[in-house]
Amino acid sequence: LYLSCWGSTVLRTASPADGSSLGNLTVTGSVNGLGALAYDHSRNVIWACDSSSAAVLKIDLGTLAATTAFRPSCGSA
Repeated sequence: LYLSCWGSTVLRTASPADGSSLGNLTVTGSVNGLGALAYDHSRNVIWACDSSSAAVLKIDLGTLAATTAFRPSCGSA
C-alpha cells in the first residue's frame, strides 16, 4: 500500500497483510506536498493531488519523479 501524509513529499509503504511499515519513498520533481492518491496499475504510476494547488500530479514509480499532469477545470481544491 502507498500512503501519504498531507503536505509531505514522502510516500509511505505498508504491508496490506498487517499494516507494518515497508519504508519511505521521497518524491522529487514538481511537487509541493501530497494529498489524495490513486494507483494506476496499467501505467505503474500514482496520481496525486498537490496539497498546495489544484494540480494533479503523475508520480512515476520507477523514478519517483512527479510531474504536473493537469489542473482540473472545476477550480481549486
